[in-house]
Amino acid sequence: MINVLIVDDHPLIAQGLVKSLEKLDSIKVCGIAITGKEALEKVEFLNPDVVLLDIRLPDDNGINICKSITKKTPSQKVIALTTFNQRYYIQSMIDAGVQGYLLKSSSADEIIEAIICVSEGETYYCEEVEKILRQQNEQSIYISKREMEVLKLIAEGFTNQEIAEKLFISPLTVDSHRKNLIMKLGAKNTASLISIANSDGYL
Repeated sequence: MINVLIVDDHPLIAQGLVKSLEKLDSIKVCGIAITGKEALEKVEFLNPDVVLLDIRLPDDNGINICKSITKKTPSQKVIALTTFNQRYYIQSMIDAGVQGYLLKSSSADEIIEAIICVSEGETYYCEEVEKILRQQNEQSIYISKREMEVLKLIAEGFTNQEIAEKLFISPLTVDSHRKNLIMKLGAKNTASLISIANSDGYL
């Protein structure tokens, strides 16, 4: 069961999400928060697996909230669900540690797919966000030697822990390299990262 906390100050949107998500037996909405303060309290009290987080909140913004969540409990996954499609917000949320970025125009099926995906340790961006990242990254993509080592081991099917042991670095560092590679190549998740890396000649 994937427990999801919805953070959005629009009741109609929050209730609509509840109805859409709970169609699946594998997803349960464990709570709704309408402010940043309430979100942080409920994250600690309810311990959700995934947080669906709007960027604009009455008392704070999703960037700060995401930083707080990922710093305190890195095991909890955060997906931005917002109307903001500007590169600044996308990049800021990625830097804050978000695992997914969806626009509110996304279908219920895509939101469900993203929740399942990030709960399994992948990263998920909706098509429009992926396109914005690709346009940004096509201008200048630099992949370091260490990132290339990590990329090749990911393609060979090794886990973060196994890669960490092989390269004598921490699993958190491996995960950071994985996220950077996904962002740089504009991939949606690890599977598409490998596909793009292959097609672009990195593997």
